Amino acid sequence: MPKIETLANDIYDLLDRPNSGMQFDLDREVDLSKRLISHIRDEVRDPDRTSRPANELYVTQFTSPCHRRVWYNVYGKGIARERIAGKNRFKFVYGDLIEEMVLYFAELAGHTVTHKQHRFEVPLGTDNPFIICGRIDAIIDGVLIDVKSMEGFSFDRLVAGNYEDKWGYYTQLGIYKHMAEQDGINVKQCAILAVNKSNGRIHVHMVDPEYLVGCWAKVVGTMKDPTSMYELPDRHVTTKSGNSVLGAGCSYCPFKFDCYERDGMYGLEVFAYSDSITFMPKPVKRIPKVPQITEAYKKENLREI
Repeated sequence: MPKIETLANDIYDLLDRPNSGMQFDLDREVDLSKRLISHIRDEVRDPDRTSRPANELYVTQFTSPCHRRVWYNVYGKGIARERIAGKNRFKFVYGDLIEEMVLYFAELAGHTVTHKQHRFEVPLGTDNPFIICGRIDAIIDGVLIDVKSMEGFSFDRLVAGNYEDKWGYYTQLGIYKHMAEQDGINVKQCAILAVNKSNGRIHVHMVDPEYLVGCWAKVVGTMKDPTSMYELPDRHVTTKSGNSVLGAGCSYCPFKFDCYERDGMYGLEVFAYSDSITFMPKPVKRIPKVPQITEAYKKENLREI
């Protein structure tokens, strides 16, 4: 039986030669088609997931390394947040399609793929109304995996072993591992199945079990503290043209405008550079010679969800 360590090469080999005699399973093809279209339907019909029950919280709401963002995700109802732009939602769908494709190729290459999009629900207790929900991508050859499509530089860092987990991928796997065990599914190993979006390279990154310790405790800890907003471990700020600008961690946060009006901060200004939208904490020392679009940006993108 194939092992997950050979997955990438097995998929490459499958596509590197004719397979004229291969038999395709119609039921499996129909299942793949349904899952592909379901991803598109979700983004078109309800991109903000407003149809979710109020007492359901999802694993991805707890994965950020920023404690305050986790708090916002859980208790930020009524606070205006930034909607995900259509172009970024298109990237998400692109990532979903890559995920489905690599899982399908794994099956065609002879690997055992089970529990695709298996849903977990873990109630937090009789005195807590919330239910933590999540869907794993799959279990391949007995290994719980999460498929991630990555930019080239992130992929290369993962392969080299010096990847900085700024999006909480390890936390996500750790929570899923706990939920799987609660559901009676014995998972001894976890891995990130990474796909380089630029060149099609595939890499299976086995996750050190030490990274998974305490991930579920993070969920429980957040739910025990609903009244006080968490302190920030750090704000992600860099410099540009002599000014402080938000780094990736804060720039991609949908709660950044509210967050930067707390703790003695004065808010954010938004500037439209030719290559990007840039966010700068007030006061801005050197006003850039580019359009300042703060109010227009907030009017277009901020709303309660």
